[in-house]
Amino acid sequence: MFELPVPEHAVKESFDAFFDLIHPEDLDTIKYVLNEVSETRLGKDLLFRIYTPTGKLKWIRSNNGKFLSATRRLTSLQDITLDVEKTRMLEQQKEMIEIGEQVTGLGTFIWNVETREMTASSGLYHLFGCEDRGYDSKLFMDKFLEMIHPDDLEAVESNMKQISEEKNLKPIEFRIRKDCGKELWLRTSPGKFLNDKEILGTLQDVSEDKRKANQLERQAGMIRVGELTA
Repeated sequence: MFELPVPEHAVKESFDAFFDLIHPEDLDTIKYVLNEVSETRLGKDLLFRIYTPTGKLKWIRSNNGKFLSATRRLTSLQDITLDVEKTRMLEQQKEMIEIGEQVTGLGTFIWNVETREMTASSGLYHLFGCEDRGYDSKLFMDKFLEMIHPDDLEAVESNMKQISEEKNLKPIEFRIRKDCGKELWLRTSPGKFLNDKEILGTLQDVSEDKRKANQLERQAGMIRVGELTA
């Protein structure tokens, strides 16, 4: 694990070599915890980094161990570098998805058709302008319905009922009014059932598409009027 030669008998030298490998930012913490364990006789789990003699960075986890005698303590060390790297990779991927959602005006959700609870991605919170409110899944669903434009609420609730009863995932467009007063047009994706109760879907801000479509329609109307009066 440490890529050190096996000592013949010099245990102290081996322990000193172990300290030499510990990442400088973790060394004080390790020494403090070891001293505390020695005084209190209470073990602690530790997570720290080392540099092997070849310069490789590794993440090590130690368990709290147990005392075998007044001066001897048994503990185990585990190389968890791969686990840490996988976790960091997943965190980076999650961050990239969150950034992508915000840039594209997209939000992902999981909706439970039985409990009517909605678990939202950070992109959806951002879309609704309530990313820092700490809503749980039930409250977020209530907030979602509250923000829907009154003229569109009946259509949205009818669509949700149809999905719940017929398992028919039909996309729909509707408006919401954010707390700041801004109005957005949203479009749902067809989505997919994860199981008998939960649906994975997306909501996307299509306000700009609607604005352009309305502008083209007005221009076309003006052209038709001009042709009639010519």
